[in-house]
Amino acid sequence: MTVLPRILTIDPTGVSSRLVRAAIDLTDQVVAQTDIPHSAAALAELSVNPYHLVVCAARLYEDDMDGYALAQQILPHLPETAVVLIGESSDPDVQFDGNALLIKRPLDPQQFFKVFQCALEGKDIRTALRSAGEPAQQNQDLGPIPTLDLAAVNKIIDDLLRDVAPLSLVLATRNGEVLLERGTDSRLDREQLAQAVLPAVQATIQVGHLARGKPSALSFYDGDQYDIFVLSIGYHHVLCLVFDGKGGSKLFGAVRNYAQRAALDVIALMGEGAFSLNHANPGGHKGRRKAARQAQVMDMAQESAAAVMPTPEIGVSSVADVPTAPRLQLEPVDNFDPTLLDQLDDLNSADADALFDLDTLGEIAKGRDRNGGALTYEEAQRLGIVQ
Repeated sequence: MTVLPRILTIDPTGVSSRLVRAAIDLTDQVVAQTDIPHSAAALAELSVNPYHLVVCAARLYEDDMDGYALAQQILPHLPETAVVLIGESSDPDVQFDGNALLIKRPLDPQQFFKVFQCALEGKDIRTALRSAGEPAQQNQDLGPIPTLDLAAVNKIIDDLLRDVAPLSLVLATRNGEVLLERGTDSRLDREQLAQAVLPAVQATIQVGHLARGKPSALSFYDGDQYDIFVLSIGYHHVLCLVFDGKGGSKLFGAVRNYAQRAALDVIALMGEGAFSLNHANPGGHKGRRKAARQAQVMDMAQESAAAVMPTPEIGVSSVADVPTAPRLQLEPVDNFDPTLLDQLDDLNSADADALFDLDTLGEIAKGRDRNGGALTYEEAQRLGIVQ
């Protein structure tokens, strides 16, 4: 029997709860989440039910206990439970003896998701934090960036702006070049934003290689003034949506529905080029490399002609000399009487229509001697199905 992962959030402001729900939505996890605003009730709950992960605000606004003190009470008694404190940039750093750590806002979504997944798997979350902080390899030759029809993209963006209404929107390439920008908030540096989200683009490429597929990534940055969503568009482009920091985290559902649909529409404009790379191993992993597949596009008529008329090899004078598979030929009917076809004119089409009459079929089904089994030959003759 599979044990359902359990997560407890402790935060009177509800921020920790929204972060956990976002991680659950983005990773498609099936998780039991319990939200408790105060430490006393949380300790009572932990004494009764086991939890894989506790996500707690560093500031609980209580006179006797904050998130640091609460973590110190949980760790000695529940060593199998991971504890994550969500703090502000001004909060003091602390090193815990057990399976616990402090993550400060604004959060790095890749870092938080790795810690989240590691906790649900029963691993040490401090190891996940160290691996998440490793620098990504960015000096890679990934090939040319596909060109976009910006006129067509503008129509897609117009529909998206009507659906979610962000403060700002930026469409950029994997190199940080801004292709399109919309919005009314001039305080945000669009160029700087495009450069800042480049690690998310690199992560999408690496995960796509590992997953052997075409990944779709949605990242969330939770800040005091701005909340920023970052969506991958294939391997080469990224879409940034900026919302007010007070309520942006509540828009996960809308962004996931409308913005991801817009991203798919832009991907459709590029076709297979959206996920094409120069190298089969873009993540830079050492070891055996697989040969890169080259996409081959052939017209159906040319493909059919190539199948019927293969290219002559050396020593073959013409295509006619190439042996072909024998054609299937049926044996002739010796006693076939063609005059039987003349009798078709004498048939009454009304008799054939009766076979599809619902009332007639209903009477057959309600017959006394019918029990749901197959018809015998004599019954078929009596019903007029055969002569």
